[in-house]
Amino acid sequence: MLSVIKRRNLRVIKPALRWARSRSAPWFVTWALTERCNYTCDHCGCWRVPGDELPPDVALQYAREMVEAGVVAVNLCGGEVLLRPDLGDVIRTLADAGIVVRVTTNGSMVPRRIAELRPLSCLKLSLDGPPDLHDAVRGEGAYEALVAAVDAARGADIPVMINTVLTAVVCDRLEEVFATLDTLEATGTFNPIELRHDEASDGVDAATPTPAAMQAAVGALIERAERDDPRVGNSLGTLRYLRTWPAIEAVDCRAGQRFCRVLSDGRVAACDRSYAPTPPPPPGLVPTGFHAGVAALRRAGSCEGCWRNNTIEVNRALSGSLGAVDSLVSWF
Repeated sequence: MLSVIKRRNLRVIKPALRWARSRSAPWFVTWALTERCNYTCDHCGCWRVPGDELPPDVALQYAREMVEAGVVAVNLCGGEVLLRPDLGDVIRTLADAGIVVRVTTNGSMVPRRIAELRPLSCLKLSLDGPPDLHDAVRGEGAYEALVAAVDAARGADIPVMINTVLTAVVCDRLEEVFATLDTLEATGTFNPIELRHDEASDGVDAATPTPAAMQAAVGALIERAERDDPRVGNSLGTLRYLRTWPAIEAVDCRAGQRFCRVLSDGRVAACDRSYAPTPPPPPGLVPTGFHAGVAALRRAGSCEGCWRNNTIEVNRALSGSLGAVDSLVSWF
């Protein structure tokens, strides 16, 4: 028990010290190590045309440069990030330096690689709805694999968070989603569906709810958040922002300044929407690294708005919103 308490305290103290020392580097980095995936969800385009990837030695170079730059927290994702054999080395390099590390995964390979995931501050698992819907989207047995991932993470003392996209079917079956969260004994964050790859446009169109259905679903989430329902991970202020969907609102954005995204080929973009990435390297050459990518970033400054829960939460927290700060603390 004492070792568990010590480990949890270090998850807070070491990142806080990095935050105090950090200057101009982005504090939060989303890093898509791969766009490959072992699932073929219709509303996701990553797996259709996966881009280039950093070789393991260059990926470790990026991780070391994030440490040197003073990055506080990194979310490793994909595609399916556990398809990277070197994922454990990247996690260890970041976590040993006191960086808060999350992994976003479909869960299918978590049990077999749980030892490499132990340094994580959180394992984020994607859930597409109640068990039958989850399997319909991802393939038979996907929900069973997700449950096994939750069990393996908890056995390794890794906190678990669930992420769900508010598709048309999810909006209609929201109560069943909460019943599933009860079964998993987990908190969930909810995001509107967005087109991120043109190749997935048909799937996104088919899965997009009507504005009335989305607003009703977000309204139900707001009611739960107002009652402090522990299954709702979005802050109340962010849910109220999402309620305007699809009438997007402009935001004062810190993308490219306090957070950024690293693409699978090593380019650095201002945010999770991959706006204004640095140019790709010439054919046959690897990118020049994280430091160079950040130095070449185009800061967003202002934006027409987006629906990314993490982006909105970070922007609101940096603007002093107490509710968003609570959500941000969940990183640690």
